[in-house]
Amino acid sequence: MNAKESHQAQFGPRWPAILVLSGLSSGLLGAGLQAESKPGRPSELTLTAKTSDSVSLHWSGTPGNGTTTGYEVLRDGVVIGATTTNEFTPTGLTVNQPVTFRVRAVDSSGKRSDPSNALLATPQSAVGPVAPLRVKTQYHAVVINYDPYINTPEGRVRIDDKYGYRNVDQLVEQYRRWLRQSSGGQVVWTVARRFDLDEFPRAADPGAPTFTAENYENLRAQGYDYWTNPVRGPDYISILHDPRFGLVEGINSGEVDAVWMFPMFATGFWETSMAGPDAYWVNGGTIADPALRRRVVIYGFGKEGHQGVGYMCENTAHMTEAILRDHIGSDWPRTTETRVFATLNLDNPGRKLVPALVNDWTHFTQAEAASWDPELVAPGHSQAGLSHFPPTALYNYDWSTVGYDFQNANAFRVYDGTWWTENGEYRVRAGDGVKTLAFDGLGMRDNLGDYHPPAAFSDGDVEFSIRVSGDNASSHAGFLFRVSECRVGSNQLRGYYVGINAAGDRLILARLDDGYTELAHAVRALERGTSHRVRLEIRGPDLRVYVDKELEPAISQTDGAHITGAFGFTTYGTDAGFANLTIVAHTPSGSDDWYRYPNGSSVLRDISPLEWSGEGDAAMDQFHSRPTASKGIGWIQPC
Repeated sequence: MNAKESHQAQFGPRWPAILVLSGLSSGLLGAGLQAESKPGRPSELTLTAKTSDSVSLHWSGTPGNGTTTGYEVLRDGVVIGATTTNEFTPTGLTVNQPVTFRVRAVDSSGKRSDPSNALLATPQSAVGPVAPLRVKTQYHAVVINYDPYINTPEGRVRIDDKYGYRNVDQLVEQYRRWLRQSSGGQVVWTVARRFDLDEFPRAADPGAPTFTAENYENLRAQGYDYWTNPVRGPDYISILHDPRFGLVEGINSGEVDAVWMFPMFATGFWETSMAGPDAYWVNGGTIADPALRRRVVIYGFGKEGHQGVGYMCENTAHMTEAILRDHIGSDWPRTTETRVFATLNLDNPGRKLVPALVNDWTHFTQAEAASWDPELVAPGHSQAGLSHFPPTALYNYDWSTVGYDFQNANAFRVYDGTWWTENGEYRVRAGDGVKTLAFDGLGMRDNLGDYHPPAAFSDGDVEFSIRVSGDNASSHAGFLFRVSECRVGSNQLRGYYVGINAAGDRLILARLDDGYTELAHAVRALERGTSHRVRLEIRGPDLRVYVDKELEPAISQTDGAHITGAFGFTTYGTDAGFANLTIVAHTPSGSDDWYRYPNGSSVLRDISPLEWSGEGDAAMDQFHSRPTASKGIGWIQPC
C-alpha cells in the first residue's frame, strides 16, 4: 500500500478557522476562475475605529506574481482612495448609515487583484477604537482520495475505474469555484496537500471486517458496510493520527482548516463531522480527540456517478445551516412577525394559523413546503429555503422532479376507502370522497406526539394518468392538491380537486372547504376504462388544467383560497386507477435580495428543481415540452 502526495504543502496564515455561509446557485458549474497573473488578494479587512463620519480600516497584504505597490479602497464598489500602507480612514460618511468597503492590491504594471472580503461598517459617534473582528476568508484543505486496486473477475482494477467514479480533480476544482463565486469572492479554498491512497479506510470497530482488495466485492454484494457494526463508521482517529498526513500538527497550528475525504461506497463517512475540543453536531457525528487544540470539520464527499459537485455543496449547506441554526442564530432576537401553522400534523384538530415572531435566520430559511407560512413564504415571498427543504421542496431532501410509478404506495397514507397497487396503477374502490395523501418520511413531534408531515407544495406542474369505470353522471375521481387540513369523511378537507367524469364527459375543478364547491368544468370526450393524461399548472391563484396533450388549457380559473399543502387522490362513486404521477414544484422567489444585503432589490423570478446543477435530466416529457420563452404559457408537442 502506498500514498502519493500530489501537491506540496502550501499552508497559509495561522488564524483560527471559522465557517462562512455560501449562497449556492445552479448557474455556476461551468464558470472558470480568472488567470492568477495579478497581485494577490488582500485578506482580513477589519474595522479598528470609527467616529460619526469616519471609519478606520486595516487589512493583510498578500504578495502576488508582481510587486504590490499599493492598494485601492472601494466604497460600495467605487474607488474612493489609494494608499501604500495597510491602513486607510475614509471620511465624510453619514452617521448610522452602513457602508460596504473592499480593498484591492495594485502592482507596478497597473494590474489589480481580486477584491478583499467585504466589510460592512457603520459610522457612530462616541465609539473610538473597536476590537477588530478577524474574519478568515482564505482556507486550506487536505484532500484524501481512496482509490485502491480491487480483485474482480475481470482482473485487478482501480475501484474508481470499476464503478465509474467521478474525477476527484474536477470535483475539487468545481467545488472551489462554486464556493468562491457564490460567496462573491469571499471564500477562497486552497488544496494544501493531496493524497491518493491505494488502500481502504479502516472500520471504527476493531473487531469488524475492514474492506480489502480481496474482500470488497464480496462484502459489498452481501450488503455489508461499516455502519453494520456496533461501533459504526470509519476510523476517524486513525486518519487524524496517520503520520503521512500530518493532520493533528497542521490543525493545531492553524495550517489545516478542513479535511476533504473522497471514500468509496459503504465506508460510512458522515457528510460533515467535527473533531476537536467541544466538537458539536454539524449534520454528522462528533469526534473526540484530546490531541486536537482547534476544531476542524472532516467532510465525507461522494464521488459515485450520481454524486457531483452539487452533493458537495449540499454537504456544506447542511453543515452551515446546522451551525447557524443551533449555535449562532438561536441567540438572535425574534423581530420578524408572521403567521404560521401551529403544526404540520394534518391530524391535529388544533391546527390553525397563529401569530409568531421569528429571528432573521428562520426568516431567511423559511421554505414553502417546510414552513407552510402562507403570508411570508407563499407564492411571491419565498426565501432561500434550507438545503434539507429547498423553497420548491415537496418533502425532505427533495432536489429534483418527483415521480411515482406506483410499484408500491409506501409514500401514501389512506384516510378512508380501499386502496392498492396493481400493474403500475394506484387503484381505489368506489366510495364517497374516499382519499389518500402523500407523506414525508421525516419524523416530527408536537403536542400530539410523533408524526410525519405531509409531502407538500404550493406552485408547480403536475401530471398524472387516470382511468375511471363509473357509469353514472355523478361518478368522478381525481387529484387533490394544496390540502391544508384533512380528516376521515366525505369532503372533510381543505384544498383543491381536479378530476374526470367519463360518464358525463366532464373535466372538473373544485374547491373543498369541508364541503364541495365546483369552480369550473370543461366538456371533453372522455372514455370509461381508458387512461387519460391530465396536467395542472399551478401559479399562485392561477389554476390551469390540460387533458390528453391539448395545447390550450381546458380549464383556466383564478382562486386564491388555498395557497399551499399536501397532495393525493380521491374518488366519488367510481373505481379508479392512477399512474405515472410527476410533480415539478415551482416558487416565485425574491431570495436574490439576500445576496445584495443590506440594499437588496431584485425582480421576482420563478425557480424550480429543473434549475439544479444540470447533472441529470429532470424534465417532464410525458405530456408537453417547453416552448420558447416568447410563447408564454403555451406548449408544443415533443418531437
